[in-house]
Amino acid sequence: MALLTTLGLLSGAAGSISGFLGGSKAAAEGKRQLDQFQWQDLSTGAADALKPSLELEQQALDRIQQNKERFADVASQGGDAGSMLAMLTAGEEKTGQQEQQLYGSMGKQMFEADKVRVQDEQMRRGMQEQRDFNKVQSLQAQVAAGEQMKSDAITNFSKTIMSAGIGQESANAEAGYDPMGMFQFMMKKPR
Repeated sequence: MALLTTLGLLSGAAGSISGFLGGSKAAAEGKRQLDQFQWQDLSTGAADALKPSLELEQQALDRIQQNKERFADVASQGGDAGSMLAMLTAGEEKTGQQEQQLYGSMGKQMFEADKVRVQDEQMRRGMQEQRDFNKVQSLQAQVAAGEQMKSDAITNFSKTIMSAGIGQESANAEAGYDPMGMFQFMMKKPR
């Protein structure tokens, strides 16, 4: 009976120590990974380099400028000052409207590109924040599990020691030893 009790106590103690070491390792690994965890840089995105092609609008602006020069040439060629002024004014009005339309189109394209960039950035941030949140939660759960393993190991080891103490008291009682008698005897010793 004493052999089986001793073997049981030894295996319980070994299991407790193993559990404690495993818990310590898991908790330490989780803490290490949490300490080394770095948030992803969100400063660049897929739409950051998005630039609308404004080549057609630029070509149209170049043609408008050429037309203005032609109007000025034609107006300078003929007639009196009143008709030249009327011709230049009409040309300026026509080309001014065309320029306004082109600049409006260019502004709209740039606004749409900016809108796409903002949407892309919001999507990237949301996705990355969720990934990072999940990663941190996982690492925190690993630390908590390791700490729980250590706590369970200490509890089991304490139970093993208590079992050993109870077993020893039982063995002493069977052998006729009175542990309280020994304690009282030691307390009555002259000083």
